[in-house]
Amino acid sequence: MPGMVCMGAEMRCSFGAAPCRLVLPPGSSTVFSGVTMAATVKNIGPANIPTFGTCSSPTHPAVMGGAPSGPCKPVITGSWLPPPAPVATVMIGDAVALHEGSVCLCQFGGQISITNGNSIGTEVN
Repeated sequence: MPGMVCMGAEMRCSFGAAPCRLVLPPGSSTVFSGVTMAATVKNIGPANIPTFGTCSSPTHPAVMGGAPSGPCKPVITGSWLPPPAPVATVMIGDAVALHEGSVCLCQFGGQISITNGNSIGTEVN
C-alpha cells in the first residue's frame, strides 16, 4: 500500500527537466509523529509545486514559438488524483491524506506525480 506523503516529497513532471520537492505552507497540513503530512487539497499552486526547471511540453508558449523548452511554471488544473493502488482513507483535517503515486495535471499537459513521498514511518495499512 502506498505510503502517505510528507513535506519535502519528491515530484516529477512528465514534461519537466528536473524533480522538485513538495512544499507545505504553514496551516495547510498536519504534523503527525513529528512529520508534516500532506493532504489532497484543491488549491495546489506555485507555493506547493515551485518548478521542474524547464518545460518541454508542445503546448508551452516558448516551445510553440520554436524553442526546445521554456521556463517551468506549473499551472495546476485540479486537485490530486489518487494512485492506482488501493490506499487507506486517512483524514488530515477535512481532506484525505495524499499518498505516493498520486498525480495532478498541469495546464500545459504535464502529469505531476509523487515519486518519493518522504514517508519513512508513515505508511498506513
